[in-house]
Amino acid sequence: MLALCISVQVLLVVQLLRSPIKPGRYRHNQRECLMRLEWLVSLCVVLGHRSEDSHEDLDDFYLNLISWSIQNAVAVALSECTYIWRADSGTVTQIAEAPQGSYVSSVSFANDGNYLAIGMGNGEVELWDVEAGTKLRTMAGHQGQIACMSWNGHIVSSGCGDGSIWHHDVRVARHKVCELLGHTGEVCGLEWRHDGEYLASGGNDNVVNVWDSRMVNGGGDHEGQTFMTKRTHTAAVKVR
Repeated sequence: MLALCISVQVLLVVQLLRSPIKPGRYRHNQRECLMRLEWLVSLCVVLGHRSEDSHEDLDDFYLNLISWSIQNAVAVALSECTYIWRADSGTVTQIAEAPQGSYVSSVSFANDGNYLAIGMGNGEVELWDVEAGTKLRTMAGHQGQIACMSWNGHIVSSGCGDGSIWHHDVRVARHKVCELLGHTGEVCGLEWRHDGEYLASGGNDNVVNVWDSRMVNGGGDHEGQTFMTKRTHTAAVKVR
């Protein structure tokens, strides 16, 4: 009976997502997009809680499994798989699958929407070309799951379960260009300011840090410094 209920919900969502958005006013289309996204999120929750094969952390509050791009596409992570839903056509395609024994823990579109960063439970960050549907590179080194990411131009910042934040320069072979250490718990929220000067991070340690991109001790693989820290929260903080 449970399998039948899940199958019915999957069919309903697929049918809804495959139907193209009707032309009309922007606000009407936006409401319809949000409705479809809510259906897809509901499916994620159902499968994350009910599937015997899903990883136990997939219903983790700290993971960031949805990203909406400037090109009006939505990336959604379901256990080991990552899907792209395109609002203009209503099509859903699978773009990536996690390495064996791992799972997808976060997704984040680049600022221009052309690239998608996928964080893994094994600490790797994959970079994908969205249009071509191909993986460009894998950036390894973290020692825990990547619960959140945020882009600033060619830099993608990743928050790790061990409390560290790395800046990855996706253009160069030695991708790690800076490490930020200011959390004692898992980093579960990251957001760059629009001008790229400041990065806000929230953690499972109830701490909010603001980092000044100009306050870095030299070039290369060095540590950044906090510009401001707030410790008055009483629960984990997800920065959006």
